[in-house]
Amino acid sequence: MSRGFGARAGLLVALALLLIASFAPLAAADHSFSHRYLIYGRVVDANHNPVQNVTVSVGYDDVFAGNLEGPCANQPDTETEAYGVTKTVPVTNQYGEFMFCFHHHGLSRGLPGKITLRIDEENNYSRTFDVDPYFRITQTTEQLDHVSAHANPDALNSSYVIQGRIWRPAGKTVYVEGNPVFGNTVNNEAVNITFTHDGKTETFSTRTNNYGDFAYRVNVTQMPTSGTVAIQSVGETHTFNVDPASPGVLSVEINAASPADPFLRGMLIAGGVVVGLAVIGGGGWYGFKKMSSRREEQAMRDRATRKRANK
Repeated sequence: MSRGFGARAGLLVALALLLIASFAPLAAADHSFSHRYLIYGRVVDANHNPVQNVTVSVGYDDVFAGNLEGPCANQPDTETEAYGVTKTVPVTNQYGEFMFCFHHHGLSRGLPGKITLRIDEENNYSRTFDVDPYFRITQTTEQLDHVSAHANPDALNSSYVIQGRIWRPAGKTVYVEGNPVFGNTVNNEAVNITFTHDGKTETFSTRTNNYGDFAYRVNVTQMPTSGTVAIQSVGETHTFNVDPASPGVLSVEINAASPADPFLRGMLIAGGVVVGLAVIGGGGWYGFKKMSSRREEQAMRDRATRKRANK
């Protein structure tokens, strides 16, 4: 009976730990990622020269507007080396760059919505594209079909931007404050960049911000049209080719492998300790009861012997 009790105790503890582990979160998706949608863009003309000082406006359909809360509120640690604080900047700079940051909640995988970019000053240019419900970011180069009067022909011969977002896909829907997301960004992590172009190799270091984004501006003497960029972060290295169709910028999406969940790992370690203690405790209890039983049996034999001796 005592042995059965010890075994049952250990088994019950193990089952309880497995039940707790089944409710452990698979990924700790972050608030900033689950509440934002970003657009990083660049405008170039037909000659691939950046178009500066024009206003880019954004329109969207009712689907995207459904969970739209307006522009981004200020968040800490949103800076990147190339762009500074992440916020809505609709007027293009000398490199033709613009940025939009939306405070936006849940995006449907099946029907995420559409966004339209417009530049009225450039022959009413417009383009509509699908929202990305997984990555929650659009990185785009908008090329006009004409030579622009706002072109800055020398800018891209002195600047090349390497930008991207690092995240860990979850493989399932993860809910953060009721908002569905499909992974979590890798925030505030070191990013080491190796840039090979025009017969030379350069290395740079930066960090991801609170959206999992990084952007590093490299000084160049001519616009790179070929070469490679190796990005090392969170123990992984991903290599990309320079894209001549996207002048002056390389935009990347990095899917990092998911590490073992720390909560689950901790539970399993604790579970092993507790189960071990339960087994030891069960064995100890069995040994104690067995010893007590033997003492009782010996005492009964001694009493019986004394009674026979006294007859």
